[in-house]
Amino acid sequence: MYVITKHLTFLALDSAGMVYQAPLDDEKNLLKVYEDSFGNFRFVNENHPKLDVIKAHYGYHFFDGQHYLSAEPDKNTISINRAIPLSFETFNFVSCEKAQKILGILKSSAEEENIRFINRVNELKAANLPIKLYCAAGTIPRQGFLNLDIECQSFPFINNNTEDYFLLPFAQMKWSLDDSSVDYIYHEDFIEHIPQIMQIQFLAETYRVLKTGAVHRVSTPNLISSMLLQSNFAAGFEGVYTGELRWGHIALLSPKFLMELAEMVGYQRIIPAEKNQSVSPFFDYDVRPNSDRQWEDGNIFVDLIKY
Repeated sequence: MYVITKHLTFLALDSAGMVYQAPLDDEKNLLKVYEDSFGNFRFVNENHPKLDVIKAHYGYHFFDGQHYLSAEPDKNTISINRAIPLSFETFNFVSCEKAQKILGILKSSAEEENIRFINRVNELKAANLPIKLYCAAGTIPRQGFLNLDIECQSFPFINNNTEDYFLLPFAQMKWSLDDSSVDYIYHEDFIEHIPQIMQIQFLAETYRVLKTGAVHRVSTPNLISSMLLQSNFAAGFEGVYTGELRWGHIALLSPKFLMELAEMVGYQRIIPAEKNQSVSPFFDYDVRPNSDRQWEDGNIFVDLIKY
């Protein structure tokens, strides 16, 4: 197996045994690992680096006894200088065949990914399995869902669930799905990242593809809660909280406005909910909000139902 970084380069060894980042076509020098009978990962290369392989959340770390190996984006060098590992000190192992397949997906056009998406939907239909969409899957894609995103943020998932992960500009396009064909739609901390007109287009498209009685589950930051918690309105212009902008939040919603938009595009039943509570039998779980928001009302939870 090869060692792949978070930003989809591979670890390689030069003649002196020094590690560097390389593309997949540098196959001759790529660092290789195997799993022994005790479940430990070991290096195949004769001049391999003296590093321990440590299991981590969503991957593995390499440790020399004092520091962690680091492969930073947009560089081909490697350093061992991190006392505490960050996201780009996390690596994964992948077979050559799977690496080629995944990199092919990452380089695919939107048209090619859309064809792959529709083919997978048709496979599930033929097997009489529910069609569940997770939009903007981010770093935590979900088993049993067709996970849609615009960039790969979870290599471990796409490595193990390639057939259920798709890179599509899903909020900017009509979905190639039949009317009333989807059993469940879920997303969290996504809809606030797109402009208002696009929000309406997205809600209208989810309504079109949902089956009668199906749920579109929305979790999104609560504009009212954020403003009341962080702003000092008595100070006027300068007192208004603008911190949401640093997260790319360009069109936050209030509970009432979200419900008005959903009702406008056609949703007939709108049920305000709480974290980890839903009327859908396909509901999984909510991650947000975390400690950066008010637990009680930092996010809006709502089940939008088509009738």
